Amino acid sequence: MRKMKRFFAMLLCMCTLATVTACGGNNATQTNESGKKDSITVSLGGNVTTLDPVSSNLAVNQMLGNVCMSTLVDFDENWNVVPNLAESWTISDDALTYTFKLRDDIKFHSGDTMTAEDVVFSVNRCMESSFTQTDWQYCDGAEALNDSEVNIYLNTPYTAFLAIMAKTLFIHNQSYYEEYLAAGHTDEEYQMNIDGTGPYKFVSYEDGVSIEFEAFSDFYKGEPAIKHWYGKIITDDNARAMAIEAGDIDLIEPHTTVPSSNMELLKSLDNIIVEKTDFEKVGSIVINNEIEPFNNKLVRKALAYAMDYDWLIEVTANGDASPAECAYLGHKTVGFSTADTITHYTYDPEKAKDLLAEAGYPNGEGIPTVVATIAENRKSIMEVVQACWAELGINVEFNIMESGVVLSEVRGGNFTVGVVFNNCMADASMYNTYYTEESIGASNMARYINQDLINKMTVAAAELEPEVRQTEFDEIWSIITDEVPVIWIYSQAADMIYAKGLHVGGTYPTQSVVRYEDMYWE
Repeated sequence: MRKMKRFFAMLLCMCTLATVTACGGNNATQTNESGKKDSITVSLGGNVTTLDPVSSNLAVNQMLGNVCMSTLVDFDENWNVVPNLAESWTISDDALTYTFKLRDDIKFHSGDTMTAEDVVFSVNRCMESSFTQTDWQYCDGAEALNDSEVNIYLNTPYTAFLAIMAKTLFIHNQSYYEEYLAAGHTDEEYQMNIDGTGPYKFVSYEDGVSIEFEAFSDFYKGEPAIKHWYGKIITDDNARAMAIEAGDIDLIEPHTTVPSSNMELLKSLDNIIVEKTDFEKVGSIVINNEIEPFNNKLVRKALAYAMDYDWLIEVTANGDASPAECAYLGHKTVGFSTADTITHYTYDPEKAKDLLAEAGYPNGEGIPTVVATIAENRKSIMEVVQACWAELGINVEFNIMESGVVLSEVRGGNFTVGVVFNNCMADASMYNTYYTEESIGASNMARYINQDLINKMTVAAAELEPEVRQTEFDEIWSIITDEVPVIWIYSQAADMIYAKGLHVGGTYPTQSVVRYEDMYWE
Protein backbone atom coordinates (compact mmCIF):
# COMPACT_ATOMS: atom_id res chain seq x y z
CA MET A 1 0.00 0.00 0.00
CA ARG A 2 2.88 2.39 0.79
CA LYS A 3 4.32 1.92 -2.69
CA MET A 4 0.91 2.34 -4.30
CA LYS A 5 0.35 5.66 -2.51
CA ARG A 6 3.85 6.74 -3.43
CA PHE A 7 3.21 5.80 -7.06
CA PHE A 8 -0.01 7.83 -7.34
CA ALA A 9 1.54 10.80 -5.55
CA MET A 10 4.45 10.79 -8.00
CA LEU A 11 2.09 10.42 -10.97
CA LEU A 12 -0.05 13.34 -9.76
CA CYS A 13 3.08 15.46 -9.38
CA MET A 14 4.12 14.65 -12.96
CA CYS A 15 0.69 15.51 -14.32
CA THR A 16 0.59 18.81 -12.42
CA LEU A 17 4.04 19.81 -13.66
CA ALA A 18 3.17 18.84 -17.21
CA THR A 19 -0.01 20.94 -17.07
CA VAL A 20 1.84 23.97 -15.78
CA THR A 21 4.73 23.83 -18.24
CA ALA A 22 3.57 22.04 -21.35
CA CYS A 23 2.12 25.09 -23.07
CA GLY A 24 5.13 27.35 -23.13
CA GLY A 25 8.12 25.01 -23.03
CA ASN A 26 9.63 27.58 -20.66
CA ASN A 27 13.41 27.36 -20.85
CA ALA A 28 14.38 30.80 -19.67
CA THR A 29 17.75 31.15 -17.95
CA GLN A 30 17.46 30.49 -14.21
CA THR A 31 19.79 31.48 -11.42
CA ASN A 32 20.30 30.37 -7.84
CA GLU A 33 20.07 32.54 -4.71
CA SER A 34 23.55 33.96 -5.27
CA GLY A 35 22.61 35.03 -8.78
CA LYS A 36 24.71 32.33 -10.48
CA LYS A 37 23.18 30.62 -13.50
CA ASP A 38 22.01 27.09 -12.68
CA SER A 39 20.15 26.04 -15.82
CA ILE A 40 21.22 24.69 -19.19
CA THR A 41 19.43 24.63 -22.53
CA VAL A 42 20.56 21.95 -24.98
CA SER A 43 19.58 21.64 -28.63
CA LEU A 44 17.83 18.41 -29.63
CA GLY A 45 17.68 17.12 -33.18
CA GLY A 46 14.09 15.87 -33.19
CA ASN A 47 10.99 14.86 -31.28
CA VAL A 48 11.24 12.67 -28.20
CA THR A 49 9.21 9.46 -28.21
CA THR A 50 10.73 7.59 -25.25
CA LEU A 51 13.08 8.09 -22.32
CA ASP A 52 14.01 4.40 -22.33
CA PRO A 53 17.24 4.11 -24.35
CA VAL A 54 16.66 0.45 -25.24
CA SER A 55 13.22 1.16 -26.71
CA SER A 56 14.42 3.25 -29.64
CA ASN A 57 17.15 3.58 -32.25
CA LEU A 58 16.88 7.38 -32.47
CA ALA A 59 19.82 9.29 -31.03
CA VAL A 60 17.63 11.93 -29.37
CA ASN A 61 15.79 9.26 -27.37
CA GLN A 62 18.88 7.29 -26.49
CA MET A 63 20.89 10.29 -25.27
CA LEU A 64 18.09 11.47 -23.00
CA GLY A 65 18.23 8.13 -21.24
CA ASN A 66 21.61 9.17 -19.86
CA VAL A 67 19.97 12.29 -18.45
CA CYS A 68 17.35 10.53 -16.31
CA MET A 69 18.73 7.00 -16.00
CA SER A 70 21.98 5.28 -15.00
CA THR A 71 23.71 2.10 -16.08
CA LEU A 72 25.01 -0.67 -13.86
CA VAL A 73 28.59 0.00 -15.04
CA ASP A 74 29.99 2.94 -16.98
CA PHE A 75 32.97 4.18 -19.03
CA ASP A 76 35.77 6.45 -17.92
CA GLU A 77 37.37 9.01 -20.26
CA ASN A 78 39.79 6.37 -21.55
CA TRP A 79 36.83 4.13 -22.46
CA ASN A 80 37.60 1.61 -19.72
CA VAL A 81 34.58 0.05 -17.99
CA VAL A 82 34.30 1.24 -14.39
CA PRO A 83 31.80 0.77 -11.52
CA ASN A 84 28.63 2.84 -11.45
CA LEU A 85 25.45 1.54 -9.77
CA ALA A 86 27.42 -1.64 -9.14
CA GLU A 87 30.39 -1.00 -6.89
CA SER A 88 32.31 -4.10 -7.99
CA TRP A 89 32.09 -7.35 -9.92
CA THR A 90 33.79 -10.68 -10.40
CA ILE A 91 33.91 -12.96 -13.45
CA SER A 92 33.95 -16.76 -13.17
CA ASP A 93 36.89 -18.76 -14.51
CA ASP A 94 34.82 -19.91 -17.50
CA ALA A 95 33.79 -16.26 -18.19
CA LEU A 96 30.11 -17.25 -18.17
CA THR A 97 28.99 -15.78 -14.82
CA TYR A 98 29.32 -12.12 -13.86
CA THR A 99 28.55 -11.39 -10.19
CA PHE A 100 27.81 -7.76 -9.33
CA LYS A 101 27.81 -6.19 -5.88
CA LEU A 102 25.39 -3.26 -5.86
CA ARG A 103 25.82 0.03 -4.06
CA ASP A 104 23.44 0.40 -1.10
CA ASP A 105 22.79 4.13 -1.59
CA ILE A 106 21.08 4.12 -4.99
CA LYS A 107 17.68 5.80 -4.99
CA PHE A 108 15.12 5.97 -7.74
CA HIS A 109 13.42 9.30 -8.37
CA SER A 110 10.38 7.97 -6.50
CA GLY A 111 12.47 7.40 -3.37
CA ASP A 112 12.63 3.61 -3.68
CA THR A 113 15.99 1.92 -3.13
CA MET A 114 17.45 -0.05 -6.01
CA THR A 115 17.69 -3.82 -5.45
CA ALA A 116 19.02 -6.81 -7.37
CA GLU A 117 15.48 -7.58 -8.57
CA ASP A 118 15.49 -4.26 -10.42
CA VAL A 119 18.69 -5.30 -12.18
CA VAL A 120 17.16 -8.64 -13.20
CA PHE A 121 14.10 -6.81 -14.53
CA SER A 122 16.31 -4.42 -16.51
CA VAL A 123 18.41 -7.25 -17.98
CA ASN A 124 15.19 -8.86 -19.20
CA ARG A 125 14.16 -5.60 -20.92
CA CYS A 126 17.50 -5.52 -22.76
CA MET A 127 17.14 -9.15 -23.83
CA GLU A 128 13.56 -8.64 -25.04
CA SER A 129 13.87 -5.26 -26.80
CA SER A 130 14.07 -5.50 -30.58
CA PHE A 131 16.65 -2.71 -30.47
CA THR A 132 19.10 -4.46 -28.12
CA GLN A 133 18.36 -8.18 -28.23
CA THR A 134 21.13 -8.84 -30.76
CA ASP A 135 23.62 -7.07 -28.46
CA TRP A 136 22.35 -9.32 -25.65
CA GLN A 137 22.23 -12.58 -27.61
CA TYR A 138 25.13 -13.90 -25.54
CA CYS A 139 23.15 -13.48 -22.30
CA ASP A 140 21.12 -16.29 -20.73
CA GLY A 141 19.49 -14.15 -18.05
CA ALA A 142 20.07 -12.83 -14.55
CA GLU A 143 19.41 -13.97 -10.98
CA ALA A 144 19.13 -11.97 -7.77
CA LEU A 145 21.24 -13.66 -5.09
CA ASN A 146 20.01 -11.23 -2.44
CA ASP A 147 19.06 -7.55 -2.39
CA SER A 148 22.58 -6.38 -3.16
CA GLU A 149 24.08 -9.10 -5.34
CA VAL A 150 23.10 -10.31 -8.81
CA ASN A 151 24.46 -12.85 -11.25
CA ILE A 152 24.27 -12.33 -15.00
CA TYR A 153 24.81 -15.48 -17.03
CA LEU A 154 26.26 -15.80 -20.54
CA ASN A 155 25.86 -18.72 -22.94
CA THR A 156 29.37 -18.18 -24.32
CA PRO A 157 32.30 -15.97 -23.31
CA TYR A 158 31.86 -12.46 -24.68
CA THR A 159 34.78 -10.11 -24.11
CA ALA A 160 32.78 -6.97 -24.95
CA PHE A 161 29.95 -7.78 -22.52
CA LEU A 162 30.90 -5.18 -19.91
CA ALA A 163 31.08 -2.53 -22.64
CA ILE A 164 27.63 -3.59 -23.89
CA MET A 165 26.32 -3.22 -20.32
CA ALA A 166 27.89 0.21 -19.93
CA LYS A 167 26.08 1.34 -23.05
CA THR A 168 22.68 -0.34 -22.65
CA LEU A 169 21.94 -1.71 -19.17
CA PHE A 170 19.92 1.17 -17.72
CA ILE A 171 18.25 0.22 -14.44
CA HIS A 172 14.46 0.41 -14.11
CA ASN A 173 12.33 0.28 -10.95
CA GLN A 174 10.42 -2.99 -11.30
CA SER A 175 7.77 -2.25 -8.68
CA TYR A 176 7.06 1.19 -10.11
CA TYR A 177 6.69 -0.30 -13.59
CA GLU A 178 4.29 -2.99 -12.40
CA GLU A 179 2.19 -0.49 -10.44
CA TYR A 180 2.10 1.90 -13.39
CA LEU A 181 0.78 -0.77 -15.74
CA ALA A 182 -1.63 -2.07 -13.09
CA ALA A 183 -3.12 1.44 -12.99
CA GLY A 184 -4.17 1.04 -16.63
CA HIS A 185 -1.18 2.55 -18.43
CA THR A 186 0.78 1.03 -21.30
CA ASP A 187 4.47 0.31 -21.67
CA GLU A 188 4.64 3.14 -24.24
CA GLU A 189 3.24 5.57 -21.67
CA TYR A 190 5.68 4.26 -19.08
CA GLN A 191 8.57 5.08 -21.40
CA MET A 192 7.80 8.79 -21.01
CA ASN A 193 7.26 8.50 -17.23
CA ILE A 194 10.27 6.43 -16.19
CA ASP A 195 11.37 6.18 -12.57
CA GLY A 196 15.12 6.28 -13.07
CA THR A 197 18.21 6.66 -10.90
CA GLY A 198 19.88 9.27 -13.10
CA PRO A 199 21.02 12.81 -12.30
CA TYR A 200 17.82 14.47 -13.55
CA LYS A 201 14.09 13.82 -13.11
CA PHE A 202 11.61 14.25 -15.94
CA VAL A 203 9.28 17.26 -15.57
CA SER A 204 7.46 17.88 -18.85
CA TYR A 205 7.50 17.53 -22.60
CA GLU A 206 5.86 19.53 -25.39
CA ASP A 207 5.95 17.69 -28.71
CA GLY A 208 8.05 19.47 -31.28
CA VAL A 209 9.09 22.19 -28.83
CA SER A 210 10.96 21.21 -25.67
CA ILE A 211 11.57 18.84 -22.78
CA GLU A 212 12.42 19.70 -19.18
CA PHE A 213 14.21 17.90 -16.34
CA GLU A 214 15.13 18.96 -12.82
CA ALA A 215 18.14 17.92 -10.74
CA PHE A 216 17.67 14.81 -8.58
CA SER A 217 18.68 15.68 -5.02
CA ASP A 218 19.35 12.04 -4.05
CA PHE A 219 21.56 11.22 -7.04
CA TYR A 220 24.28 8.99 -5.65
CA LYS A 221 27.15 11.15 -6.98
CA GLY A 222 25.56 14.22 -5.42
CA GLU A 223 22.93 16.64 -6.69
CA PRO A 224 24.07 18.17 -10.00
CA ALA A 225 25.27 21.77 -9.90
CA ILE A 226 22.97 22.61 -12.82
CA LYS A 227 19.45 22.37 -11.41
CA HIS A 228 17.30 22.85 -14.50
CA TRP A 229 17.88 20.96 -17.76
CA TYR A 230 15.99 22.11 -20.85
CA GLY A 231 16.06 20.47 -24.25
CA LYS A 232 15.01 22.67 -27.16
CA ILE A 233 14.01 20.87 -30.35
CA ILE A 234 15.78 22.41 -33.35
CA THR A 235 15.75 20.20 -36.42
CA ASP A 236 17.45 22.60 -38.84
CA ASP A 237 21.26 22.83 -38.75
CA ASN A 238 21.31 26.51 -39.69
CA ALA A 239 18.72 27.36 -37.04
CA ARG A 240 20.86 25.51 -34.50
CA ALA A 241 23.87 27.65 -35.38
CA MET A 242 21.83 30.84 -35.05
CA ALA A 243 20.42 29.69 -31.70
CA ILE A 244 23.85 29.14 -30.13
CA GLU A 245 25.06 32.44 -31.57
CA ALA A 246 22.07 34.30 -30.12
CA GLY A 247 22.39 32.64 -26.71
CA ASP A 248 19.07 30.81 -27.00
CA ILE A 249 20.84 27.53 -26.25
CA ASP A 250 23.94 26.78 -24.19
CA LEU A 251 25.12 23.55 -25.79
CA ILE A 252 24.70 21.87 -29.16
CA GLU A 253 23.90 18.26 -28.38
CA PRO A 254 26.81 16.17 -29.71
CA HIS A 255 24.62 13.98 -31.95
CA THR A 256 23.58 17.10 -33.87
CA THR A 257 25.70 19.58 -35.76
CA VAL A 258 25.83 22.89 -37.55
CA PRO A 259 26.78 23.51 -41.19
CA SER A 260 30.55 23.39 -41.70
CA SER A 261 30.30 26.83 -43.28
CA ASN A 262 29.21 28.26 -39.91
CA MET A 263 32.14 26.89 -37.93
CA GLU A 264 34.63 29.69 -38.56
CA LEU A 265 32.09 32.32 -37.52
CA LEU A 266 31.24 30.43 -34.33
CA LYS A 267 34.93 30.03 -33.52
CA SER A 268 35.40 33.80 -33.84
CA LEU A 269 32.66 34.72 -31.34
CA ASP A 270 33.68 35.66 -27.80
CA ASN A 271 30.59 34.09 -26.21
CA ILE A 272 31.01 30.62 -27.75
CA ILE A 273 33.57 27.85 -27.32
CA VAL A 274 34.21 25.43 -30.18
CA GLU A 275 36.32 22.60 -28.84
CA LYS A 276 37.66 19.63 -30.78
CA THR A 277 37.28 16.36 -28.84
CA ASP A 278 38.80 12.91 -29.30
CA PHE A 279 35.36 11.38 -29.72
CA GLU A 280 35.11 10.13 -33.29
CA LYS A 281 32.22 9.43 -35.62
CA VAL A 282 32.40 7.80 -39.05
CA GLY A 283 30.20 8.73 -41.99
CA SER A 284 29.20 6.16 -44.57
CA ILE A 285 27.20 5.71 -47.73
CA VAL A 286 24.97 2.77 -46.82
CA ILE A 287 24.23 0.48 -49.76
CA ASN A 288 21.32 -1.95 -49.86
CA ASN A 289 23.17 -5.20 -50.54
CA GLU A 290 19.93 -7.07 -51.29
CA ILE A 291 19.28 -5.06 -54.47
CA GLU A 292 20.92 -5.83 -57.81
CA PRO A 293 23.50 -4.85 -58.91
CA PHE A 294 24.67 -3.71 -55.47
CA ASN A 295 24.79 -7.30 -54.24
CA ASN A 296 27.86 -7.57 -56.48
CA LYS A 297 31.09 -6.78 -54.62
CA LEU A 298 32.77 -5.51 -57.79
CA VAL A 299 30.04 -2.88 -58.21
CA ARG A 300 30.39 -1.75 -54.61
CA LYS A 301 34.18 -1.52 -54.95
CA ALA A 302 33.78 0.49 -58.15
CA LEU A 303 31.51 2.95 -56.34
CA ALA A 304 34.06 3.24 -53.52
CA TYR A 305 36.99 3.94 -55.86
CA ALA A 306 34.91 6.52 -57.76
CA MET A 307 34.63 8.70 -54.66
CA ASP A 308 36.78 11.83 -54.46
CA TYR A 309 37.25 11.74 -50.71
CA ASP A 310 39.40 14.88 -50.47
CA TRP A 311 36.76 16.89 -52.33
CA LEU A 312 34.01 15.38 -50.19
CA ILE A 313 35.82 16.32 -46.98
CA GLU A 314 36.54 19.84 -48.20
CA VAL A 315 32.97 20.51 -49.31
CA THR A 316 30.98 18.78 -46.57
CA ALA A 317 33.30 18.96 -43.55
CA ASN A 318 35.13 22.20 -44.33
CA GLY A 319 38.33 20.16 -44.56
CA ASP A 320 37.99 19.12 -40.91
CA ALA A 321 37.93 15.32 -41.30
CA SER A 322 40.13 12.49 -42.55
CA PRO A 323 39.53 9.33 -44.58
CA ALA A 324 38.24 6.43 -42.48
CA GLU A 325 41.14 4.11 -41.66
CA CYS A 326 39.37 0.99 -40.40
CA ALA A 327 35.73 0.99 -41.47
CA TYR A 328 33.54 2.13 -38.55
CA LEU A 329 36.25 1.87 -35.88
CA GLY A 330 37.76 4.83 -34.07
CA HIS A 331 41.34 5.02 -32.88
CA LYS A 332 40.25 4.32 -29.27
CA THR A 333 38.16 1.29 -30.24
CA VAL A 334 39.57 -2.01 -28.98
CA GLY A 335 40.30 -3.97 -32.16
CA PHE A 336 41.18 -1.00 -34.39
CA SER A 337 43.38 -2.49 -37.10
CA THR A 338 46.37 -1.07 -38.96
CA ALA A 339 47.07 -4.35 -40.78
CA ASP A 340 48.49 -4.14 -44.32
CA THR A 341 45.55 -6.23 -45.50
CA ILE A 342 43.01 -3.50 -44.70
CA THR A 343 41.65 -2.07 -47.98
CA HIS A 344 41.90 1.72 -48.15
CA TYR A 345 39.80 3.26 -50.90
CA THR A 346 41.23 6.32 -52.65
CA TYR A 347 39.95 8.31 -55.60
CA ASP A 348 40.78 6.21 -58.67
CA PRO A 349 38.13 6.70 -61.38
CA GLU A 350 39.96 4.54 -63.93
CA LYS A 351 40.10 1.60 -61.54
CA ALA A 352 36.42 2.20 -60.73
CA LYS A 353 35.53 2.02 -64.44
CA ASP A 354 37.54 -1.19 -64.90
CA LEU A 355 35.79 -2.83 -61.92
CA LEU A 356 32.39 -1.78 -63.21
CA ALA A 357 33.17 -3.24 -66.66
CA GLU A 358 34.43 -6.46 -65.03
CA ALA A 359 31.12 -6.68 -63.16
CA GLY A 360 29.28 -6.49 -66.49
CA TYR A 361 28.26 -2.82 -66.43
CA PRO A 362 30.65 -0.95 -68.75
CA ASN A 363 30.16 2.82 -68.50
CA GLY A 364 27.34 2.18 -66.04
CA GLU A 365 25.16 0.59 -68.72
CA GLY A 366 22.40 -1.49 -67.15
CA ILE A 367 22.55 0.18 -63.75
CA PRO A 368 19.23 1.88 -62.98
CA THR A 369 19.01 5.37 -61.52
CA VAL A 370 20.15 5.24 -57.91
CA VAL A 371 17.72 6.84 -55.47
CA ALA A 372 19.40 8.26 -52.35
CA THR A 373 17.07 8.33 -49.34
CA ILE A 374 18.47 11.13 -47.18
CA ALA A 375 17.66 13.94 -44.79
CA GLU A 376 18.09 17.54 -45.94
CA ASN A 377 21.29 17.96 -43.92
CA ARG A 378 22.94 15.12 -45.87
CA LYS A 379 22.15 16.57 -49.28
CA SER A 380 25.57 18.20 -49.71
CA ILE A 381 27.26 14.83 -49.19
CA MET A 382 25.10 13.13 -51.79
CA GLU A 383 25.65 15.98 -54.26
CA VAL A 384 29.36 15.17 -54.23
CA VAL A 385 28.58 11.45 -54.52
CA GLN A 386 26.21 12.22 -57.40
CA ALA A 387 28.97 14.05 -59.29
CA CYS A 388 31.53 11.30 -58.64
CA TRP A 389 29.29 8.45 -59.73
CA ALA A 390 28.21 10.39 -62.82
CA GLU A 391 31.78 9.82 -64.10
CA LEU A 392 30.92 6.11 -64.15
CA GLY A 393 27.70 6.74 -66.07
CA ILE A 394 25.53 6.22 -62.96
CA ASN A 395 22.69 8.66 -62.29
CA VAL A 396 21.67 9.57 -58.74
CA GLU A 397 18.39 11.15 -57.64
CA PHE A 398 17.40 12.32 -54.16
CA ASN A 399 14.48 11.28 -51.98
CA ILE A 400 14.64 13.82 -49.14
CA MET A 401 12.72 13.00 -45.97
CA GLU A 402 12.63 13.95 -42.30
CA SER A 403 15.64 12.43 -40.50
CA GLY A 404 13.64 10.09 -38.28
CA VAL A 405 11.71 8.80 -41.28
CA VAL A 406 14.94 8.29 -43.21
CA LEU A 407 16.34 6.05 -40.49
CA SER A 408 13.12 4.05 -40.41
CA GLU A 409 13.14 3.63 -44.20
CA VAL A 410 16.79 2.59 -44.29
CA ARG A 411 16.40 0.10 -41.47
CA GLY A 412 13.31 -1.26 -43.19
CA GLY A 413 15.18 -1.83 -46.45
CA ASN A 414 13.10 0.73 -48.38
CA PHE A 415 16.12 2.40 -49.97
CA THR A 416 18.98 1.94 -52.42
CA VAL A 417 21.62 4.15 -50.80
CA GLY A 418 21.60 6.46 -47.79
CA VAL A 419 23.96 8.45 -45.56
CA VAL A 420 24.57 7.43 -41.95
CA PHE A 421 26.99 8.67 -39.29
CA ASN A 422 27.92 6.29 -36.47
CA ASN A 423 29.58 7.20 -33.19
CA CYS A 424 32.63 5.01 -32.67
CA MET A 425 32.13 2.33 -30.02
CA ALA A 426 34.44 1.01 -27.33
CA ASP A 427 35.02 -2.53 -28.65
CA ALA A 428 35.11 -3.93 -32.17
CA SER A 429 32.88 -6.87 -31.18
CA MET A 430 30.10 -4.37 -30.54
CA TYR A 431 29.88 -4.04 -34.33
CA ASN A 432 29.01 -7.73 -34.79
CA THR A 433 25.34 -6.83 -35.01
CA TYR A 434 26.05 -4.75 -38.12
CA TYR A 435 26.53 -8.00 -40.02
CA THR A 436 24.11 -10.60 -38.61
CA GLU A 437 20.87 -11.72 -40.22
CA GLU A 438 19.03 -11.13 -36.95
CA SER A 439 20.02 -7.46 -37.10
CA ILE A 440 18.47 -6.81 -40.50
CA GLY A 441 15.86 -4.16 -39.80
CA ALA A 442 18.02 -2.72 -37.03
CA SER A 443 21.80 -2.20 -37.01
CA ASN A 444 22.50 -4.24 -40.18
CA MET A 445 21.28 -1.45 -42.42
CA ALA A 446 23.34 -2.65 -45.41
CA ARG A 447 21.51 -6.00 -45.21
CA TYR A 448 24.84 -7.72 -45.80
CA ILE A 449 25.33 -11.36 -44.74
CA ASN A 450 28.59 -13.33 -44.82
CA GLN A 451 28.46 -16.48 -42.68
CA ASP A 452 32.22 -17.00 -42.74
CA LEU A 453 32.65 -13.46 -41.41
CA ILE A 454 30.04 -14.04 -38.71
CA ASN A 455 31.85 -17.20 -37.59
CA LYS A 456 35.14 -15.30 -37.29
CA MET A 457 33.43 -12.51 -35.36
CA THR A 458 31.95 -15.02 -32.94
CA VAL A 459 35.40 -16.47 -32.27
CA ALA A 460 36.92 -13.00 -31.70
CA ALA A 461 34.08 -12.04 -29.35
CA ALA A 462 34.87 -15.04 -27.13
CA GLU A 463 38.67 -14.68 -27.21
CA LEU A 464 40.09 -13.54 -23.86
CA GLU A 465 43.74 -13.09 -24.90
CA PRO A 466 44.20 -9.53 -26.24
CA GLU A 467 47.02 -10.29 -28.72
CA VAL A 468 45.20 -13.26 -30.21
CA ARG A 469 42.01 -11.25 -30.38
CA GLN A 470 43.74 -8.40 -32.25
CA THR A 471 45.04 -10.86 -34.85
CA GLU A 472 41.48 -12.06 -35.34
CA PHE A 473 40.24 -8.49 -35.71
CA ASP A 474 42.94 -7.79 -38.31
CA GLU A 475 41.48 -10.61 -40.41
CA ILE A 476 37.86 -9.61 -39.78
CA TRP A 477 38.25 -5.98 -40.79
CA SER A 478 40.37 -6.96 -43.79
CA ILE A 479 37.42 -9.03 -45.02
CA ILE A 480 34.91 -6.26 -44.31
CA THR A 481 36.88 -3.52 -46.04
CA ASP A 482 37.44 -5.76 -49.05
CA GLU A 483 33.73 -6.61 -49.24
CA VAL A 484 32.80 -2.91 -48.73
CA PRO A 485 29.12 -3.46 -47.81
CA VAL A 486 29.04 0.30 -47.14
CA ILE A 487 31.39 3.07 -48.29
CA TRP A 488 33.10 4.72 -45.33
CA ILE A 489 33.52 8.33 -46.44
CA TYR A 490 35.42 9.91 -43.57
CA SER A 491 36.18 9.95 -39.87
CA GLN A 492 35.61 13.12 -37.91
CA ALA A 493 36.42 14.09 -34.34
CA ALA A 494 33.33 15.63 -32.79
CA ASP A 495 33.20 19.35 -32.08
CA MET A 496 31.79 20.43 -28.74
CA ILE A 497 30.01 23.77 -29.23
CA TYR A 498 28.86 25.51 -26.08
CA ALA A 499 28.45 28.84 -24.32
CA LYS A 500 31.47 30.44 -22.72
CA GLY A 501 31.49 29.87 -18.97
CA LEU A 502 30.00 26.37 -19.13
CA HIS A 503 32.28 23.61 -17.87
CA VAL A 504 31.49 20.58 -20.04
CA GLY A 505 34.00 17.90 -19.04
CA GLY A 506 35.09 14.82 -20.95
CA THR A 507 33.55 12.65 -23.66
CA TYR A 508 32.53 9.00 -23.38
CA PRO A 509 31.38 6.20 -25.73
CA THR A 510 27.83 6.45 -24.41
CA GLN A 511 24.66 7.63 -26.11
CA SER A 512 24.94 11.06 -24.49
CA VAL A 513 28.70 11.44 -25.26
CA VAL A 514 28.96 13.87 -22.31
CA ARG A 515 27.91 13.68 -18.65
CA TYR A 516 25.49 16.42 -17.78
CA GLU A 517 25.85 15.75 -14.05
CA ASP A 518 29.49 16.90 -14.31
CA MET A 519 28.65 20.23 -15.91
CA TYR A 520 28.57 23.55 -14.08
CA TRP A 521 28.80 27.27 -14.75
CA GLU A 522 32.16 28.77 -13.90
